[in-house]
Amino acid sequence: MYFIFYGVWIITSLLFSGLLWSYFDMSAGYFPETSQLFTKIVMDMFYGLIWGGKIILFSFPYNLLLLVLSFF
Repeated sequence: MYFIFYGVWIITSLLFSGLLWSYFDMSAGYFPETSQLFTKIVMDMFYGLIWGGKIILFSFPYNLLLLVLSFF
């Protein structure tokens, strides 16, 4: 049950991080045409899912190492 909960939680967080990235990108001045707006938002959410998942996987050994070192 915990693995399912945390899996859904991480996926939801990664999707919304992509949405936040899209918002910041559009606030900085890159605002596409109306026809490409929805595509940009969906693709940024997809990139947040893909790249955020890779960052979590690649940082796991580092976090585990720091967890062990923090007890010494």
